[in-house]
Amino acid sequence: MAAGRTRRVRRPELLLSLVPCLTGAVVLLVMLVSVSGPAPVQLSAGGPRPDHPLRNLALRDAPPMPGPWTESYAENFDETASAWGLEENALRRWTRPDGVEFAETLRRFTSADTAAQYLVDRNRALVEQGEVVDYPPRQWPSGADEARYFCERGARGCEQWWIRTRYGQYVLELRSTEPTRRDEIPEWLASSVRAASHALTAVVPG
Repeated sequence: MAAGRTRRVRRPELLLSLVPCLTGAVVLLVMLVSVSGPAPVQLSAGGPRPDHPLRNLALRDAPPMPGPWTESYAENFDETASAWGLEENALRRWTRPDGVEFAETLRRFTSADTAAQYLVDRNRALVEQGEVVDYPPRQWPSGADEARYFCERGARGCEQWWIRTRYGQYVLELRSTEPTRRDEIPEWLASSVRAASHALTAVVPG
């Protein structure tokens, strides 16, 4: 090569020279995502489960808190979820004279994938309301493909809880308006989650 002339790098050589840099950037990106904070807990969409009437899967007992409780039951009330492929839904609600409410909502979608997408969208909308904190579950509900716990914080601590779990194409939601001072799910509510999960998976195991 003559003096004063620069060697031109051909394109294949240039691309090869960039491989280590690109690889390092990918590794760094993965590391940053890993340490950026807790991510939503999700295993997989899960396979399809047997189709059963939701009435056979719902809780029968009132919440394990002092009553008296008034119970109501409704089916196919949620029209908004039809955009995600909703096939059937059912709601069992218990209320106390002081206004405290405990509710179990069951939804069955056309597939596990549509149920998972419904949860992604609805969970995001819930957090975007503000003052709602996403807590990873301390104990994974038996047989669930996905679990998310949400607390609406107020002057008295957690003033409302949403527990959302998914089992294939089924989505189970428990909601409680019993205030809790601590930011951890109370034991009575944790036991209700276990009971609801057991009742559902006993009929539609994974």
